[in-house]
Amino acid sequence: MKTRSTTYFQKFLSIILIPCILFAFLTNTHSDINRALIGIELFPSFLASDRGIENKTQDNQLNIVFIYQFDRDVAEELSTRLNALGKIRGIPIQITISSANNFECSENKKIAGVFITESMIRLEEIIKNSIGNQFIVFSPFEGDVEKGVTGGIYITERIVPYINLNTLGLAKISMKSFFLRVSHKYE
Repeated sequence: MKTRSTTYFQKFLSIILIPCILFAFLTNTHSDINRALIGIELFPSFLASDRGIENKTQDNQLNIVFIYQFDRDVAEELSTRLNALGKIRGIPIQITISSANNFECSENKKIAGVFITESMIRLEEIIKNSIGNQFIVFSPFEGDVEKGVTGGIYITERIVPYINLNTLGLAKISMKSFFLRVSHKYE
């Protein structure tokens, strides 16, 4: 009898828990996609408010890298949306898509900005490179600005830019004062 009641209990839990877990997963995935879509709209403003953006050109272009960990298709879709702009502050953009494992920074290639396309990317090395090479790393995902990413989005009753002032200072990036005023700041 105890075996049978345990079996019924296990079946009951699986009937209740599996849909809940599935719902949570789908909701998070949908939320991540929404955050990425909002972020790609705000990302050009981040880059444009970098006072030193003109010094981050190479061959008269701004090199922007989209970094993914598992899903290259999402990175390609987001990069297509940014590429449609063509220019940021009058400077043509050049987009590269890179996996997190293959992302490299070198002195031979200046980077103006990096857009993180997935929420589970390991960020430590990317943040370290951004500070050393003075470029903006933007992640629309919750908690990444607190981990050291330069910028992201802050959502309450409205959506505003979210800036990590410590990382900005370490990377010696100077932002336009208006952009700083309208942004939520993490110190």
